[in-house]
Amino acid sequence: SAKYGFVGAMNEHGLVVAHHMLALSAYEEPGEGPGICARDVEPWILATFESVSELVEHLQRPSRMRIVADPPQAVDPVTFTWGVVDASGAAVVLEFVKGGIRV
Repeated sequence: SAKYGFVGAMNEHGLVVAHHMLALSAYEEPGEGPGICARDVEPWILATFESVSELVEHLQRPSRMRIVADPPQAVDPVTFTWGVVDASGAAVVLEFVKGGIRV
């Protein structure tokens, strides 16, 4: 068993993502396009983007990945917000309020 826990990770491009609890988080409704559960956002960001600007550009697209709540059968549904920083020092916080994303 692990002695210490951790929050966050970094990819090979220096993009760092860390989640923080925000009990008031209200994620997007599933739509016609692709979606991902809140608990899978960190690995998705790290596997898909190299910089904060790439991530923000993606999140502004109408056909972007939707970030949705965990399924109702999840034993421990998460309510996260995410801090993202890249190798240049650019930073952004992603949070969901009333079903909408705030960047």
